[in-house]
Amino acid sequence: MREAVISKDEVANNYNYKVYTDHSEPLYIVDTYNLKDRLTSDDEVGNIPTDIIAEDNYYAGPHLFTTVASLKVKTQPNLEAQVLGKLLNGTVIPIEYYPYDQKAWIPIDYQDKRGFIPVEYVGKRPILKELHTLYQNSTTAEDMKKYAERILELGWNSMPQENAEALEIYAFYAEFVGNHSVAKLCRLQAETMKNIAKGFDEFIVEQLLNQKKFGFALNNELEPANGFSLSFL
Repeated sequence: MREAVISKDEVANNYNYKVYTDHSEPLYIVDTYNLKDRLTSDDEVGNIPTDIIAEDNYYAGPHLFTTVASLKVKTQPNLEAQVLGKLLNGTVIPIEYYPYDQKAWIPIDYQDKRGFIPVEYVGKRPILKELHTLYQNSTTAEDMKKYAERILELGWNSMPQENAEALEIYAFYAEFVGNHSVAKLCRLQAETMKNIAKGFDEFIVEQLLNQKKFGFALNNELEPANGFSLSFL
């Protein structure tokens, strides 16, 4: 709580701080940015970009979402730290509070490891239609690429029908930049997602393989259902 009295704090492990109060068991916080000796009339509660979501169809607990494509997860809360991996746009991020420091890092669990991401790239779940509008209004190649990638990744974090829409949008972008093979693959994947959305997911991949409408070719040989053999590779 704001104005809660803390008797002492100390550094714990994993970049946490343990704090003690007179009315609770020891608690853990991720930074001491908001701990002060006293409050004055100048101390104001800052505005947060978005309210934390208590529960929805994506996660049954306090959470927000990543808002950029391929967000890097670091081993420590700084830009120079080693990269553990990347998160797709629209990935659920469990979070109990939103730091008032807009440049703060927040801890997450990433593949059973402790990782950190900048809080500035966490917020409400991106909306595909809004990203599409931003993409259509882009005036630079850099912005087109940025929004196209966000659209594609959000699609992979969505239900099949929305995934199909995202794939088709990205296919147009791929064609625009001359990557026709990627555009073709995206459209094939979009057709698969459309069928899954209709409830025809059973054996759909096998059916497309039999019709030679799925997979990719290597040295003019279509990928077999069980993959290329080691000897062929």
